[in-house]
Amino acid sequence: MSNVAISDLPVATVINATDIIPFVQPAVAGTTKTITKTLLFTSPTLVTPTLGTPTSGTLTSCTGLPIATGVSGLAANVATFLATPSSANLAAALTDETGTGAAVFANTPTLVTPAIGAATGASLVLSGAATAATVAVSNVIGTTAAANTLGITGNALATPKAINFVGAGLIKTIGIPSLFATAGGAVSLIPIAAFTWDATGNIALPGTAVVGRPLIMTYDGITQKFYPSYTGSVQDLIGPGAVNLTSITTAFSSTAAGNALTLADGVEEQFKTIIYYAQTAGADTGILTPTNLGSATTITFNNVGDAVTMQFIASEWWVVGFRGAVVA
Repeated sequence: MSNVAISDLPVATVINATDIIPFVQPAVAGTTKTITKTLLFTSPTLVTPTLGTPTSGTLTSCTGLPIATGVSGLAANVATFLATPSSANLAAALTDETGTGAAVFANTPTLVTPAIGAATGASLVLSGAATAATVAVSNVIGTTAAANTLGITGNALATPKAINFVGAGLIKTIGIPSLFATAGGAVSLIPIAAFTWDATGNIALPGTAVVGRPLIMTYDGITQKFYPSYTGSVQDLIGPGAVNLTSITTAFSSTAAGNALTLADGVEEQFKTIIYYAQTAGADTGILTPTNLGSATTITFNNVGDAVTMQFIASEWWVVGFRGAVVA
């Protein structure tokens, strides 16, 4: 077969699968090989071809494409993360992350010294100690609930935290924040309405709140009682009558000689001070007869300025200090 220039071949108008393309095999003179379109273009296996830039194609069944060098358009460090999806590689790929360490998901994550900012939630449970510097509790409200209880919302309070008490009436029990149960603590109440408390629940001493005057209730984990910083405003007792147990101090003004004063038993460790501050006429006196007075029976106030301070210990009032008054 003589050689034919490609330009001398006729122009093909239709290509059939069985069309033959002649090839000369010089090693064997006069021998030719034939190859059809089907053999040449259907599922050929190409070895290390340089394809250039294909116009189109489908890579569905392709494998072995390297992410690091075979995919363009990825941002910095994204290919590294796709190849090895670790928390560190994810952080390197992100451009607006905050903090360091492992990736965090919604359910029960472990956070190491996080700066949480202003968080909201239904509850806060702490396993370790908390301080006012590390736990901020805001908008905590005390309310009078059923059974004369001062309920404290936000059960894990740091020590101490102010609670704006909005209720009124008689308080018998104060809710115990979880951190107070064993270590003790203090709750600061800021009364904006008058209310009283008694000693029938977990408050050690009865008293009356003074509007606008902070009241600190200190909880003792051993006695499991709250101890108030004060027990109310000063009782102004004019003439004979009962010295109350709800005020830490009673100011007595006599109306005649021998005004009879009484004082019921208090609660363990309660203090009581009585001051004789005025009289109606000269030679007025007041005679106090507590229900139980340790080592004595009466305390007599003879002159304005006489005063006595007692503490209730072991079911009796004991005089711990006095000025001018006669203990007998």
